[in-house]
Amino acid sequence: MRKGQLLVEVMIAVSIVIVAIVGVVQVANRSVNNSGSAKRQSEATTYGTEAIEWVVVQKDLSGWETFVSRANNTYCFSATPPTGWPSTGACTAGQLIGTPAQYKRDLVLTLVAPDNKEIRIDATVSWNEGGRTVSSKQSRTVGRY
Repeated sequence: MRKGQLLVEVMIAVSIVIVAIVGVVQVANRSVNNSGSAKRQSEATTYGTEAIEWVVVQKDLSGWETFVSRANNTYCFSATPPTGWPSTGACTAGQLIGTPAQYKRDLVLTLVAPDNKEIRIDATVSWNEGGRTVSSKQSRTVGRY
């Protein structure tokens, strides 16, 4: 009778240890996934900021009237750093940036004041993560002054 009881106790103890190990592995796996997600979010924010700052410099270099002529359009900034104004239109699957190339970076310039004195720059950097599309969005408004 004692031998049978000892076997049951060992099986219960092994089961408890297995459940504990599975829990620890799941926590570690989630931690690794979250740190990778945070890294990608940080990179996307950097790419968005880089493009917005480039556009602001172009406003200063080209003058307000030339800058206004680019408003109300979407641009795909697929070069890092940007090397010139891209053609209009959103990014396609073949226009990715990053290492590895995984981010789409679109900028929308919108005239927000009827007197042509302000333009809003909206940067959206998107990527695929875990079977879904994730994006980082940033905005800045620049004026004629």
